[in-house]
Amino acid sequence: MLLMTVREGIVEHTSCDSLSDSQGFYLPHHAVIHSDKPTSRIRIVFDGSAHEDGHLSLNQSLYTGPNLPPNILEFLLCIPKSPVAFTADVKSAFLQIELDLRDRDFMFLLQGVETESSETSAIDLRQPTKVLELAWDPEKDLIYFDPKDLLNLMSHREELKRFILSVDLWTLGVDWNSKLLPKLRHKWQQWSSEAESLTEIKIPQFYLGGTDQEISKFEIHCFSDASKLAYGTILYLRFVTCNKEIETSFICSKSRVAPLKSLTLPRLELTAALLSARLAKQVSSCLKFDANIYYWTDSIISYYWICGDSSAFKPYVKNCVQEIQLLSDTIQWGHCPGKDSPADLLLNGSSAVKLAQNELWWHGTPWLKLTTDHWPNHNQDILGSELCSEELEHRSSMHVAVTQQRDLLLT
Repeated sequence: MLLMTVREGIVEHTSCDSLSDSQGFYLPHHAVIHSDKPTSRIRIVFDGSAHEDGHLSLNQSLYTGPNLPPNILEFLLCIPKSPVAFTADVKSAFLQIELDLRDRDFMFLLQGVETESSETSAIDLRQPTKVLELAWDPEKDLIYFDPKDLLNLMSHREELKRFILSVDLWTLGVDWNSKLLPKLRHKWQQWSSEAESLTEIKIPQFYLGGTDQEISKFEIHCFSDASKLAYGTILYLRFVTCNKEIETSFICSKSRVAPLKSLTLPRLELTAALLSARLAKQVSSCLKFDANIYYWTDSIISYYWICGDSSAFKPYVKNCVQEIQLLSDTIQWGHCPGKDSPADLLLNGSSAVKLAQNELWWHGTPWLKLTTDHWPNHNQDILGSELCSEELEHRSSMHVAVTQQRDLLLT
């Protein structure tokens, strides 16, 4: 492999005499073999983090520049915007960057004995089966998750159980290296048995599916929900054709484990609403559709907070509401019944097989495909007197009147 890099001009030979007055760094390297890649089975990996005791590594001595690779989530969000997506790769991308002559002394390599090989391999011209490590079915144009590597990892790494069940371990105070308790072992075995079914979850590559009509209107609908265990949000694209046909498609979802520090359910619901506003901001900036955004919560208290004056509430609520109102307008928010919110599935969980067949998850609540007069009452007024005053967390105020008394001296 090193001989090949020399022939391609990536690496150059140097004489021992030129090293006598040089201060530099010898870069360790090793081969990584990918048996599943027909065109690049062997790849050279250079270890810039290696160092001797008491000395800095090359990585520690370099200036850390900006993070140039694109955000993977944003990249995946952009792919379904068009019916056709192109992907490309640059061969040996990082090795194509030419080093300044003054910097080359820090990239010395020690080459072992390597013989020329005349072995050639045929180039596989079949359609790629993966896009950003996600499997792709080119015939049905579906993207899905291939759990092969995950299953292999699970079968060889016992400590992975500790990682996946870490929240349970922390809550129960179980030592990291202790054997799993029967209750946790059952949860792990149940999750493991369902991992093979992840291939059942398949997502269309194109947001608009088989629609060939001109779209007259785009909307993004965001649903958020929370429980004592988790909170999350799920986003849908709703589009109306020129023939007044209404369709919906799944965009993305995001969920979080509830903090170990106990929060009230209304606060968790508000945190879920904030997550919804943040994700919608990211999604809308990627899709760049001229789309109205609607936010839905099934929490009356959260809805009351979001539509209210943030300064009237206690610090936690105040800070959340301030950011929500910065990312969205209060008129974009509405209250919907809990049974209509697909975000509820984020809290209760579902097997892969059931989730793949769940219409509510993939297309949202049925009234999204109806006209607005069938939607829940949007922008409804909720009076604080209708809710429990303690749960509203109004900021306490105290008014102190100070008077100054003057003694009059009479002479």
